Amino acid sequence: MLKINKRIIFVNRFFYPDISATAQILGELVFDLAEKGRSITVLTSRSAYDDTEIVFPKSQQIKGVEIIRVGRNHFSRTNYLGRLIDLICFYLLLTFRLFKIVDATDILVCKTDPPLLLVIGGLIKKFKKCQLVSWNQDLFPEVAEIYFSRYPLKLLYPALKMLRNSSLKSCDQCVVISDAMQSKFRMLGIDRIQVITNWGKPICADSAKVLALKKRWGVEGRFIIEYSGNFGFVHEYETIKNAVELLQNNSTIVFLFIGSGRHYESLKKHVVRNKLTNVIFKPYQSASNLSESLSLADLHLITFRPQMEGLVFPSKFYSICAAARPILFIGDREAELARIISTGDCGQCFDVGQTQQIVDYVIQSSASAELLARQGQNARELYQQKYTLKIAQTKWSRLLELTDC
Repeated sequence: MLKINKRIIFVNRFFYPDISATAQILGELVFDLAEKGRSITVLTSRSAYDDTEIVFPKSQQIKGVEIIRVGRNHFSRTNYLGRLIDLICFYLLLTFRLFKIVDATDILVCKTDPPLLLVIGGLIKKFKKCQLVSWNQDLFPEVAEIYFSRYPLKLLYPALKMLRNSSLKSCDQCVVISDAMQSKFRMLGIDRIQVITNWGKPICADSAKVLALKKRWGVEGRFIIEYSGNFGFVHEYETIKNAVELLQNNSTIVFLFIGSGRHYESLKKHVVRNKLTNVIFKPYQSASNLSESLSLADLHLITFRPQMEGLVFPSKFYSICAAARPILFIGDREAELARIISTGDCGQCFDVGQTQQIVDYVIQSSASAELLARQGQNARELYQQKYTLKIAQTKWSRLLELTDC
């Protein structure tokens, strides 16, 4: 049978050159697929993840990828009613555009930002007879249900799950990003599942630029514990807040938080209110500065609420490994990520609430360059063995070739 090079339409709320994790991951994959001769279209919004002032063009052609943008954010991420209005407008515009451009020869790949995007994908498949792939970065509404469990929202979740499950079962392929998430999907009765983890880009920072950044941010000569990325409700907060307080009088240790999010803002207020001097906050860094900002750290921090196991997976893990830095994990020591870190000897894992043990480990690490170097090197080797862009691209290419048939 003659195989047709089908057009692949990826759908996600944010896309290149946006700095959000999903935008960067999607961009790296589709640009490679286009370079290899695939016909790629990305349908996305005109907005940036963390800046309502940025509005991208309605259409672009970048590196062989056709980009179609609909809708934009008018409200900030802290305005929840405004965000809901923005989302509804995006869903409506997106649905209209998909009905207009999709045909039966296309492969439609729906990510999970915004939530329940796949429900629109399932609707498009039903009427347009295209093939449908679900690329799951999280499992909604289970994530929201843990945090927003009160009435009247609680009444919505069963219906949302039914819609989601029906759409998942209509997919030709379901991609998940962790083994724990695969187990969750099997419990839902989904059988066409493939695990393709996210990845990190190679990081080879210029030492002179790293030193210059340390001087500019006032952290030169100090032991730096860094949190880079969104610090939101899926992340554990209280334990690290308490550790910051216990280490307040140790002038050699500083916490550096780069990014945004609900807990980012809460910690910022807590630091100001309590006049803590061992925490520095910086906004998201551009892709051109990412190698230096990630390489600043002596120790990288990942926090994760235990209830989120199998529902999400911290994508920052891959970039930290690529930067050859050890990891301090706070969550559940039986979680999949904790087992990966422990087995690979690339950091230390602690349960929620083990504040004093975390403080002891930080102090021990700050005095042991040999320990940090060994764990950082182990992290880099783990990245090269399992979590490179090339490995993921190979798996995606095989999956799309199967879907072509």
